[in-house]
Amino acid sequence: MVQLFWSHLMEICNLKDHYSYEEYNEILEQLLVVNKTISIPTKGYSMWPTIKDGEKVVIQRLSRPVREGMVIVVKADDNNLVHRIMKKDGDIIITRGDANSECDLAFTVSDVLAEVVPFNMCKRFWRFLIKTIWHLRRWAINMLEKIYVRRI
Repeated sequence: MVQLFWSHLMEICNLKDHYSYEEYNEILEQLLVVNKTISIPTKGYSMWPTIKDGEKVVIQRLSRPVREGMVIVVKADDNNLVHRIMKKDGDIIITRGDANSECDLAFTVSDVLAEVVPFNMCKRFWRFLIKTIWHLRRWAINMLEKIYVRRI
């Protein structure tokens, strides 16, 4: 299973010696309220090839109702899972890792901590930003050339 590698995150934040898993989840939820997104490393191969072992995922608070196909972070026993919602029936959701052949146990919507920011959105945003900067740069050069030519 792809688990949020919370022990690694706790080491990074120097919180490992001070907080239990439950307290860590409370801290994570508070961080999601303050920060819009958080980058957290994962562990496992159940979401391969979408998410690779050790890859960091960007998570955010739920900004919309959960639906089938979403990749979410869900609280399970003593770890957090990053899996895709395969079926939703009222408040009950069934998840599965992309590389798994069987579904997980059922969870409730209240067990969902966050959603994983879609990777394509990140790529599209950066492409848009780079193109915008490029066009602004070209526009500024053209304006400066016009001003310089008028003065001569």
